[in-house]
Amino acid sequence: MLWNLKFDKLLFAFKQKEGRTKMISFLTDTTLGLSLMATASADGGSIVLWDLNAKKIWAEMKEPHGGRAISSLQFVPNEPVLVSASESDNSLKMWLMEKG
Repeated sequence: MLWNLKFDKLLFAFKQKEGRTKMISFLTDTTLGLSLMATASADGGSIVLWDLNAKKIWAEMKEPHGGRAISSLQFVPNEPVLVSASESDNSLKMWLMEKG
């Protein structure tokens, strides 16, 4: 659920197939004209990108770390780049967001 703390109001709720959300990050780059939120769950190895304006899934990256659990997820500030990490394979991956 996304909650506006200032006004104590629920904005909207999303449901992920893989279970509870463990990580969340927001795209701050404005060059794409998108409002994206990236999430990863505690139970799966996928990354889901949500379009906050349309309130639906924009893209899903299935098993970006070969099915291993994702331990960290963060958009680079003011850049269309998402960085994910997995402790299981000791890797960092960078994902460039492009509007197609």
